[in-house]
Amino acid sequence: MLVIVITLSKTDRKMIFDPDIISRGFVYVRDSEDFLKKINQLAVTTINNLWI
Repeated sequence: MLVIVITLSKTDRKMIFDPDIISRGFVYVRDSEDFLKKINQLAVTTINNLWI
């Protein structure tokens, strides 16, 4: 399971905090830091491109 939690502002639709990546049984977190960083960057890029 992989869940990405994103907190957005109601008024300006911008992220208030960086995304939280929650992984259960998907990857071993200690061995996958680079992979999870890329997922985080992809989530940020995707959200920022939604409201251009």
